[in-house]
Amino acid sequence: MPKGQSYALTGTLWRSELIPHLRLYALHLPDGGWLLDTPRRVDHLIGRRVHIEGTRWDFAIINVDRIWAVGDSRPLLWRERLARMMRRRPL
Repeated sequence: MPKGQSYALTGTLWRSELIPHLRLYALHLPDGGWLLDTPRRVDHLIGRRVHIEGTRWDFAIINVDRIWAVGDSRPLLWRERLARMMRRRPL
């Protein structure tokens, strides 16, 4: 699988202990799993089923753009929130 490929996956989130000095999480899937590099802490989601969207960075690491719990609404990226605010601004 090539680097830079986009992924949208659903699995169970766990804290990764493989590389202790890095803040990595592990997404467990029925057929394997991925390490996740997130821009923010998502400890409140540990042990829950989550959706993730991100880009493959290395052999088994995905840089996460979005992560949210199954059943919650999909969060907006900062550029989507900015575009929404710009559309509401009066001229």
